Amino acid sequence: MGNSQQPLLLSDDVFYLESTLPAGMTISEYKRSRPRRPSGWERLKELAGWAGVGARARHAGAPSKA
Repeated sequence: MGNSQQPLLLSDDVFYLESTLPAGMTISEYKRSRPRRPSGWERLKELAGWAGVGARARHAGAPSKA
C-alpha cells in the first residue's frame, strides 16, 4: 500500500439556533436572572392547598411574649 494522503474535506453543514437570549449574555447569566422555580415539594403543597401552611403553623405554636 502506498502513502496516499486524502484531501481535507470541509463540511457544508450549517447549524443555526434561534434564541431569545440578548446578544452578549451567557446562558449562566440568563439562568441567574430568571426567577427561581419552586421545588417539587413546594409544587405539591400548592396543589394540595397547603401553600404557606408551614410558616403559619410555626407561628401559631410559638409561645406569645406578654
